[in-house]
Amino acid sequence: MEFTEQFRKPPEAVMPPPGRDNSLERLEIVPSGGPTGAEIKGVDLSKPISEDVAAALKQAWTDHLVLVFRDQKLEQRNYLDTVRLFGEPVANGAKHLYATLGDKSLWHAMDYDEVSMLSNLDDDGKPTVSNAGLGSLEVVWHSDNSYIETPPAGSTLYSVAIPRDDSGQTSFSNQYMAYDDLPSDLLKEIKGRWAKQDATRNSANVLKPGVKEPTCPEEVPGPFHPLVWVHPVSGKKHSILAAVAPGRHNTLKECRAMTARICWTGFGPTQRKPNTLGPINGGWVILLFGKTVVPCTDVK
Repeated sequence: MEFTEQFRKPPEAVMPPPGRDNSLERLEIVPSGGPTGAEIKGVDLSKPISEDVAAALKQAWTDHLVLVFRDQKLEQRNYLDTVRLFGEPVANGAKHLYATLGDKSLWHAMDYDEVSMLSNLDDDGKPTVSNAGLGSLEVVWHSDNSYIETPPAGSTLYSVAIPRDDSGQTSFSNQYMAYDDLPSDLLKEIKGRWAKQDATRNSANVLKPGVKEPTCPEEVPGPFHPLVWVHPVSGKKHSILAAVAPGRHNTLKECRAMTARICWTGFGPTQRKPNTLGPINGGWVILLFGKTVVPCTDVK
């Protein structure tokens, strides 16, 4: 896949503005005004970050759930250094799956195990509906890597090449607010409930390669996770949603009914709002805070 070489480096057109000295005095945190999101100014992620600025960025992440850094020119090593400001980087669960199958794909086009390529291109570099990742499919509401035993503390994205037709818009749902808006009877019903996270499908609801379609709930692979979490940093309660199978204390019918009610109640206009920080351009870094915010990408 020689065409991937052009995506292994930062976008040539990106020109970071002058004056980013990574000092606490120059650091600006600009809230989006919506349920989630803040833009970070005055920071060049390709340069060293001091401990006081790193601490301020961590607090901003906790407060706003989604952070956006514009016009960043990052090599892969810079990208990993950025991730380490917030936690230890880990390899994507899907990348591990392909490695287990012995199948090289776009997931393995980068220099580091912890960095993966998401693209709608096929092995010849042409747009396609489906590929080893999510292809050009619409991504349903999801929580990244919820199907592994220990989900990551967050997710990061670095835009290298993006559509120019305003397609692929992504919305984010504030799961703190979603939980707070659940009615009291539903809160009582989901308290202490667990559900198995379905590891057979990706966020576009496509069966993963080498995975057998389950014929009954008992065959669904994946870990058990509680429906209600308490975030270890903020101490706030929230719920995560992904493809789920019956858990330790609920049947398939109960699971579907509860998931439907949580979806209808928790994903209302109060909790989710399309990106309000402007169109995403090449060289943007987006940081998502753990399971407290879940994304959904539309396809036009």
